[in-house]
Amino acid sequence: MFTTRPIPPHWLGRKREDAPTFLDIYYRSLWAHWGWSDKALSMLLLVLAAPLRLGPARFRLNLPGRLYAAMKAQMRDGMRPEHFLWQPARKGVHRLLNPAAFPFAASPLKNKHLFAERCQAAGLPHPETLRPGADKAAVAAFLKGHRALILKPNFSSRGRGVQSWLYDGGAWRGPAGETLSPNAMAVRVAESLKTGAIVQQRLEAHDGIADLSPGVLPSLRIITCRAECGTPEVTDAVLRLSAGGARPVDNFMAGGIAAVVDEDG
Repeated sequence: MFTTRPIPPHWLGRKREDAPTFLDIYYRSLWAHWGWSDKALSMLLLVLAAPLRLGPARFRLNLPGRLYAAMKAQMRDGMRPEHFLWQPARKGVHRLLNPAAFPFAASPLKNKHLFAERCQAAGLPHPETLRPGADKAAVAAFLKGHRALILKPNFSSRGRGVQSWLYDGGAWRGPAGETLSPNAMAVRVAESLKTGAIVQQRLEAHDGIADLSPGVLPSLRIITCRAECGTPEVTDAVLRLSAGGARPVDNFMAGGIAAVVDEDG
């Protein structure tokens, strides 16, 4: 499980009796579980990243400028930078808490093709998905059977690379006003499959909530945690919604919004 990343020297010198913050716990956990080779690689990464961390505060926190500026903008009176758990650190925490999510190829939460296969095997409703390695005949049949498609990288996240395509009866229309003939679309889909993309039927939102998420199918994110007895339990749930515009996704990082779902739904 690859969790090696730079650890700022500031944290390695902190005393254990100091009031712990999220980052203290995170970095100490990493250091405690690493072997000497991982620790040496971490120090090397820190040295290599040093020129990108201009200023003593940013170097101490091991933060690039964009994240440091975003953190400073959110700070209020009495807050310290160590109280924030920014995204690179959160990803590392996820790897410590959920090692079963790695490697990506074996994780249905990362491998979208595998997730679609698991849904089909379990009899769960899911978008129709074009299988990897589909031949020309299968691609042509899939396109003929659908008027709206979603193309996206198989292992990507945060809504990156997601494309929405609609067929108007004469041509396929995609992002940035791109238009493809049916034959050209078949070539695009086949090439996308070769690069590891996933091609799925695009589903529409229910009429009752379509106005809340214009142009995008909203998703219900349910967060679970394994209890002490080993069974999973639901801890939180949010309904993700698009903020409108041309984006084909409802991801937080892409400007989407979220509504908390209470116990009564």
